Amino acid sequence: MKILLAEKSEDLISALMLLLTHIKNTDVKNIGLIQNVDKVENLYKKLKKERPDVLIINGGFVDHKTSDKVTVLQKLYPLMAILILSADPGLEKKYLEIGIEDFILKGDSAEVFYDSMVIFLRKEQKRFLNISFNNI
Repeated sequence: MKILLAEKSEDLISALMLLLTHIKNTDVKNIGLIQNVDKVENLYKKLKKERPDVLIINGGFVDHKTSDKVTVLQKLYPLMAILILSADPGLEKKYLEIGIEDFILKGDSAEVFYDSMVIFLRKEQKRFLNISFNNI
């Protein structure tokens, strides 16, 4: 399973990479490649080149119109799961309205954030294995 992080903040990228590496080593075994993109103009290039199974994107990565861009990404890569990270709980409803059900608040405690990420990645691991198995 390939993961692409779309985040501008170096601190959050470092924290997410550490978290994902820890999860990979303990709770979710099928995480392979983990990459990040920190500039919006590189997002489409990286998506086209890497074709990740999971895109973890900051809710404000593009701008206040990130939800519009996410809809385009869903159409371009319908098998790619998208997880939105945001500090704004009010955005969850906005993303649900466009079909993005996976949303984690960045402001939650570290334990809640970790548990939410593990639950999401386990769900995606099962989906990834089913897709891989069905394509054999």
